[in-house]
Amino acid sequence: GNDEFNICPANWTMPSGGNNGQYGKLATSLDPTITSDYFSGDLSIIYRYHLSVLLSGYFYPSESHGENTRGDFWSATQNETYDTNNYRFFVNSNSVNPHTNNNGRYYGFSIRCLLK
Repeated sequence: GNDEFNICPANWTMPSGGNNGQYGKLATSLDPTITSDYFSGDLSIIYRYHLSVLLSGYFYPSESHGENTRGDFWSATQNETYDTNNYRFFVNSNSVNPHTNNNGRYYGFSIRCLLK
């Protein structure tokens, strides 16, 4: 999150997650017809706007998974039900999920920092 343990440099912050978070707002601003937490199809929504989405995979528990096939990015938003979990943004070759939740913080997902 955006506290004393923030991994982002000064004047930068991690995007917020959840239905009203920055990741969800990004998805709906790119395509206003998106009405659900999960939508599938090609990634033209991402690439049309030249957004860089590195499909780096993730690390868990002691090995990497999904390199070159998926991207998982932490948000700064804690899950409302499980305080050890945070929301994340997920993308692969045929789907985008801007509000995925229920992921334990022990997963090695990527970090995206935004200028405040």
